[in-house]
Amino acid sequence: MPKNTSLLRIGLFLLLGTCSLKAMWYDNRYVPMLDRQAAWIYDEPSLFEIQGFAATGYSAWGKGDKTVGIPEIYGRFDLNTYANAFVKLGKPNPLPTAWQNAAIPFRASGKIQAQGMIFYWHQAISEHCAFGSSWMFMNVNSCQRFHLNTGRDFNLQEEVTNLNLGLGDIFAIDSLRRQMFVDARFLYNESNQIGFGDMNFYFQVGKKWEYELKCRSVKAGLRGGVLVPTGLKPGLDSPASIPFGYDGHWGMYFSAHGMLEVKEDMKVGLTIDVSKRFEKLADHRVSVAGEPVIFGALIAPICINPGPTVAACPYFMLENVREGLQLGVAYTMIKHLKDRWHDAREDKTVSVDLKRSAETSEWGSSYFTLTAGYDFGKMKVKRSFEPIVSLRWDVPFDLFVTEQVVKTNIVSLGIDFVF
Repeated sequence: MPKNTSLLRIGLFLLLGTCSLKAMWYDNRYVPMLDRQAAWIYDEPSLFEIQGFAATGYSAWGKGDKTVGIPEIYGRFDLNTYANAFVKLGKPNPLPTAWQNAAIPFRASGKIQAQGMIFYWHQAISEHCAFGSSWMFMNVNSCQRFHLNTGRDFNLQEEVTNLNLGLGDIFAIDSLRRQMFVDARFLYNESNQIGFGDMNFYFQVGKKWEYELKCRSVKAGLRGGVLVPTGLKPGLDSPASIPFGYDGHWGMYFSAHGMLEVKEDMKVGLTIDVSKRFEKLADHRVSVAGEPVIFGALIAPICINPGPTVAACPYFMLENVREGLQLGVAYTMIKHLKDRWHDAREDKTVSVDLKRSAETSEWGSSYFTLTAGYDFGKMKVKRSFEPIVSLRWDVPFDLFVTEQVVKTNIVSLGIDFVF
């Protein structure tokens, strides 16, 4: 084959392909499951992995690189705006007359702590084809806390209440907020969720070239997958609850991957993923007077058509740093585009603010990932089911597209069995 033709074929695979990549659902702004680059086992046809992980998040990035509370990725909470939502629903204004039409802003903070297990199976069919699946089980504890912004504790002067309040008034306002949440059918500001995440099934093709592009080897391929909505959905009675996938939406994705072994035990690669969830009709909280959608005063049937999610991940791996020790670093950038919300109510007498809900559905995140692993079979002439143990830390980082997303740190320990 002419050399230029070979380079062209490799280039097409690099643009369109993916190799042994453990794709999980990353289109979740709370606890994303990022890809793992198991670069040192690419020469093994099949594998099974068990991965335990722990995740924690105490704050989020809002618009304009600002650090905000986790609930505030949907906007600031103002009690007077919330009271106006009750009025639009035909209920009496729950605020005293003296406090109506005044700014009563709250700071909403929160935390998310999760522990879980991920299972991954990759099965080779032939030299160039494989299929696989991944699934997850997770426990999540989350909560929310509210603090009236009087200007004494928060340096956000543009959002300070313009009421002259005493200490008793502050307690009375918070008591009114709690009662309004009860009237909106919120039962909990804390949540404990245990269940499965969305399942992933895929088929892939790939190819390996020896001594091309001045490298020891070049690998690339193409993967297509289906995302099955088996994940636990957030409860409408708890704004602190989170989806374990993408809130019950089916989806599909395509993934591209290219890896260069530039010299022995040194590999660089790039993965590109594009996923799309399909539209679905379900009951959701909606904003009536501009309140954040997770605190929406009305529950209504809404048809949501999610926007696409795009992810890119360049990475660098060093193998055999010392007889089987592997080290790696990766950077993952994820961008989820705006969802489209459609009001499916028969009675639309009460207007709702779906534009605000759609705007806050757009988000982006960035992660640096540090990986260390040990391959017990790397130094053997012939592998015989020796495991590979790896430790990984996903660190959120404010770079490029980061906005309206939780700062979630994820630490995981995995064990791979190749065969």
